[in-house]
Parts: sequence; C-alpha cells; structure tokens
Amino acid sequence: MIAWRLWNDGASERLVDPALRNNYSNIEVVKCIHIGLLCVQDDPSMRPTMPAVVHMLNSSSTELLSPFAPSPLSYPTTMPAKYQPARDYQKHESESDQYSGA
Repeated sequence: MIAWRLWNDGASERLVDPALRNNYSNIEVVKCIHIGLLCVQDDPSMRPTMPAVVHMLNSSSTELLSPFAPSPLSYPTTMPAKYQPARDYQKHESESDQYSGA
C-alpha cells in the first residue's frame, strides 16, 4: 500500500535503497515499481502475464496501464499472531515495568 501511495504521488524513488547511492536510472526504477504494482493487483485477472511483464521490461515504447489502488480490505490491519510477541513475554515485560517504576 505504501508503494502504491508513493508511486501515485510521484515519489516512487523513495522506495529505492539508499545504499545504491544514485547509481541507477530513475526512469527504470519508476518503470519497475509501476510494473510491480500491476503484478499485485487485487483482482488476479487484472495482473499481467509473465510474457507481458518481460515485454514491458524490455520495451521502452510500451505504454503501461495505471494500477488500481489496493483495497484496504486486502491488507491486514493488525499484525498476524505469529509476528506478535508471545503473551508470556508481554506478561514478563509488564511485570518488569512494575518493578522498574515505569
């Protein structure tokens, strides 16, 4: 969702790893992000086929379709349980806060 917002705002270059230190083509970066957004459309029928992706990457004259904004319902609003701290850890953390005066 962040990538789409940045692309839509014309700021997709903010997604580039700063370690690259401007050793890349802005045009190619924006094109790759654009194609990537097409590949993750909510509706699978709107996603390009792999041959179409290869063609888009290799062509400088192909006009790309605009990707649709991702549906808020297609992204979780809470972190999945497997990525959340264990309850025991949370319990111990709150107990340690109690003793530390926090």
